[in-house]
Amino acid sequence: MRRPAVKLPADVVVAGRAAGSGGLDGFLHLTPLSNDRELRGQIDQAITAHAYPPTVWSAGEVVEDHVQKIVANLHAGRYAVWMGLYSPATQVRVAVEAGAGEVIEGRVRLLEFKIGP
Repeated sequence: MRRPAVKLPADVVVAGRAAGSGGLDGFLHLTPLSNDRELRGQIDQAITAHAYPPTVWSAGEVVEDHVQKIVANLHAGRYAVWMGLYSPATQVRVAVEAGAGEVIEGRVRLLEFKIGP
C-alpha cells in the first residue's frame, strides 16, 4: 500500500556572525529520530535562491528564506529535521550554532515529529 506524500514546508531564519565572503547553500535533512544518518528526504538550495546572497549580508543581520520539499513513503514513526549551511564551491559545511538545539556534524536539529499512531 502506497503512503501519501508528505509536504514539508519550512521557514528558515539565518543570522550571520560576520559579513559573508562567499556563496552559501542551505540544506534540510529528514531522518528517522533513531538514526540521524539515514536520509529519508533532503533539499539543498542557495539561501534566498541567490536573490540576497550572504556576500551582501551585514554582521548580525537576520535573513529569512522559505523552502518546500515533497517527501514520499514515510511510515509511522518519529522523525527529525536538520539544517545546515555549506559552500557549494568546496562542499564543506560551515559551523552552525543553535541556542538549545542539538548540533551534530555541522547541522542543527530543528524539530522532531511523529507520524502515525
